[in-house]
Amino acid sequence: MTRASGFLVVCLLAGSTALAREARAQDAKTCAGAYVSAQKLRAKSQLRESREQLLVCSRDACSATLRVDCVRWLAEVEAAMPTVVFAVRSGDGKDLSDVQVSMDGQKLSDHVGGAAIPIDPGNHLFHFDAAGAAPIEQQVVIREGEKAREIRAAFAGSSPPPPAAETAGSTPVAAYVVGAGGIALLALGTYFEVSGLSSKSSASNCLNSSPPSCSSNTYNADVSSAKQSFVAGDLLVGAGLATVAVGLYLFLSRSHAGASHAVVQAVDLRTTLGGGVATVVGRF
Repeated sequence: MTRASGFLVVCLLAGSTALAREARAQDAKTCAGAYVSAQKLRAKSQLRESREQLLVCSRDACSATLRVDCVRWLAEVEAAMPTVVFAVRSGDGKDLSDVQVSMDGQKLSDHVGGAAIPIDPGNHLFHFDAAGAAPIEQQVVIREGEKAREIRAAFAGSSPPPPAAETAGSTPVAAYVVGAGGIALLALGTYFEVSGLSSKSSASNCLNSSPPSCSSNTYNADVSSAKQSFVAGDLLVGAGLATVAVGLYLFLSRSHAGASHAVVQAVDLRTTLGGGVATVVGRF
C-alpha cells in the first residue's frame, strides 16, 4: 500500500467515526426529547401522542437508562388508553361500514369495521358521515382505562318528500267552491228581500185604498209574509257576504299551504222571534 492510499483509508475511517458520533449524538437528543415529551403529554391525558413518544425512547438506539423508564411507561399508557368500537346502522336497521368518523373536528376513521380504536380520555364530539344521509353527531365522555367502549349511531330513515305546494299563480279549488256558495246565498237572500218588498207593497196598497181593497185577514197575511221574507233575506244576505269574504280570503292567500283544504260543510238558517240565527260550518 502506498503512502497516499494509506492516508485515504485513514481519512475515510476518521470520517465514518465522526458520522457515527454525530448520529449517536442525534439519537441521544431525540431519545431525550421523546422521554421528556412523553411525560408532559401523559400529564395532559394526551395518551395517544404520549405513546408515540414512548415508542421512540424505547428503541435500542436510546440509552438503557431511558429505555427502562420508557418501556415501563409505555405499558402503563397502553393500559390506561381507552378504546372505542363504533356500531353504525342505517334508518332501516342495517349495519353500515362505509362511514367516515371524525372526533373533535379531526378525522378518526374512513370506515367502520368493528375494530377497537384507541383514543384519549375525555369529553369528545363524534361526527358520522355516510353517503345519502344527513350527518349525525354524538357527545360522549370516554373514561381512562375503558376498553372496547361501544358507541352506537343510527342515521334517520328516509322521509317521504313533502307534498307539492301550490304555485303562486294557481287558485285553490276551495276558493271557487266557497265563493260560489256565497254568491248563491246572496242570490237567495235577494229573492226573499224582493219577496218581502212585494208583500209589504201589497199590504200598503190594501190599507191605503179607499175603500180597502182587501180583507183584514189578507192584510195581516201580507204583513206577516213581508216580515218573514225580510228576516230570511237578511239572514241569507249576511251569510252570503260572510261566505264570499271567506272565498276572497282563500283566493288572496292561495300560496298558503293549507288554503286548498278549506271547505264549507253546511249553512244553517233558523228564524226566531224578532230575528234569526245563521251558522256557517266549515274547515279553514
